[in-house]
Amino acid sequence: MRLTTLGSTAALRLTADFSPVDYEQRVRPTMLPPHVRPGFSGLQTRDHRHLLNAMRKLREDMATVAELGEPHAELIAAIRSLHDAHAYVCTRFGGDTAPSLRMAALGQQDGKGVEVVRGLARHRESLLEPSRANAHDQPRAYQRSDEDGHE
Repeated sequence: MRLTTLGSTAALRLTADFSPVDYEQRVRPTMLPPHVRPGFSGLQTRDHRHLLNAMRKLREDMATVAELGEPHAELIAAIRSLHDAHAYVCTRFGGDTAPSLRMAALGQQDGKGVEVVRGLARHRESLLEPSRANAHDQPRAYQRSDEDGHE
């Protein structure tokens, strides 16, 4: 899980290196139909689903995982780095003032994409804390939908 997270973090950091013009013309269109379903989200990707499933499986044993000390701390740091990179990309390309693609597709025009990313990050990271791992449910806007196969 840690290697997948580090790879995704590197990809996001690379994305942040695009110029705003290149991002709008080359990257953003790949996150819109016909390349992906409306309301693109990482929730649609196989790697993201794998990461979330692994986190869910670990949740039940997080106290035991946390006893490992450094490996647990490295996992938390890798997940946090991934979330920070995602928030940075959002901020760099307008998500600090506009809704995400997923929010816009759901008709949520008044929020900021980066706020959703940060909220989700806090929730995900809390799943890895042994004292809080079983205390949280998935945020409603991101629960599994039978229609589109999202979480």
